[in-house]
Amino acid sequence: NQMSKFYPIAKYLMMKGELDLTSVPIIASLVNDTYVYSDAHTSMDESVSSSVVRSVNVNHVSVGDPSGNPGYGVFDCDNLNMLEVPTGHNVNGLVFYSVDTPILYLNGGVGLPFVSSGGDVEINFSNGTNRVAKL
Repeated sequence: NQMSKFYPIAKYLMMKGELDLTSVPIIASLVNDTYVYSDAHTSMDESVSSSVVRSVNVNHVSVGDPSGNPGYGVFDCDNLNMLEVPTGHNVNGLVFYSVDTPILYLNGGVGLPFVSSGGDVEINFSNGTNRVAKL
């Protein structure tokens, strides 16, 4: 049941001009199978943060389309390297967020789900037209 979904709070803040994905620090967190996506999640409160397995800063965020034209709603960033992901977690998703605002949830298409083995985990995103995700 693969899903990539922008949280409604992030879409709302982007539409108001209060969340510019290219100018705020963004973090990506692997989440375990206790996390259940909800449109009602408006912050990285206990419902999200208690499921986080490992986090990393996201580099070179861009929006637009893969050929550089603005306005097509494509979110892209560098591939992620999660160092020393703790052993034995059923990792089923990836949450992107800024400060306390959840932005995007992914639960497939990038090697998810998996059981962590204590090593580094590389998350490689598509070089296709949708890159990490598309609105």
